[in-house]
Amino acid sequence: FTDFLVSQFHLSYISTSLIFSLFSCLGLVFLYASLREVSNFNQKFKWIIFMSILLPSINFWSSGIGKDSIAFFGICLLIWGFINVNKRFIAIILGFVFLLFIRPHVAVVFLPVLGVLVLRIITKLNFKIKIIIMFLSFLLAIYLIYFGVRYAGLSLINIDGYFSSRLHYTSSSASGFEAEGVNLLSILFNF
Repeated sequence: FTDFLVSQFHLSYISTSLIFSLFSCLGLVFLYASLREVSNFNQKFKWIIFMSILLPSINFWSSGIGKDSIAFFGICLLIWGFINVNKRFIAIILGFVFLLFIRPHVAVVFLPVLGVLVLRIITKLNFKIKIIIMFLSFLLAIYLIYFGVRYAGLSLINIDGYFSSRLHYTSSSASGFEAEGVNLLSILFNF
């Protein structure tokens, strides 16, 4: 995306940075709108909303040139769309597409939620058809996880070896993290 902007539009570093910052800023606007709508425009929560939007880490990590600003925009667009599914279904699809192209492993997490929302919208369907759609959504999520693992150059059989090698690199580094004796669930969340 960055190469396309620079080569086709001859943008400088500052101009490219501004475009990525625009995605981040729009993500913050959608996050603010989501928090404001969830709080039912209650004035008591106004300062909590502002403090969560003005966190320095959100503004810093999501505004640079990279995938994070576009992924942040996609996630915030999804959250905003999930609040009112019937009116914002296009926003959900658009946020999912942004997330699918930038961070497909994060988009896989939202896929079952998207399947449940589709079932919620289509209320006139028979219960058996809803179960079939849910099952197909589950199979699609499994396939996308398998595709993501293969895309990363791993195999499902050798995934334990991958975590063991990452554990060795981390324990031999100067970070001081001792991962010996840590359960598999903690290792999955840390790596």
